[in-house]
Amino acid sequence: MPLTIDPNPTKLDVADREELALDLTGDASYPTGGYDLSALDLPLRCKVRVDSVEGRDTTGAYYLVHDEANDKVLVHQVSDGAEVAGTTDLSAIVFKARILGR
Repeated sequence: MPLTIDPNPTKLDVADREELALDLTGDASYPTGGYDLSALDLPLRCKVRVDSVEGRDTTGAYYLVHDEANDKVLVHQVSDGAEVAGTTDLSAIVFKARILGR
């Protein structure tokens, strides 16, 4: 199951790009290698590409990393900077995220 997307994000137009400020909720089994961005139904008008993803969870234990080469969102641990292990339960984790796309 992918990340759950906040149905009411804040949208801003930034020149030729669109910025979303939204909550993303993890799932019960983090996929090894991250969440596939193309599988997410991001509410961007123009879905040519996602330029950046950033954010931290509300507990301060995790942060998001955009793997641009593979078009994925990775979850890393603040404590050691490592990606969380596959199958980690993140279903209670809410990320305050910012996504910039064009």
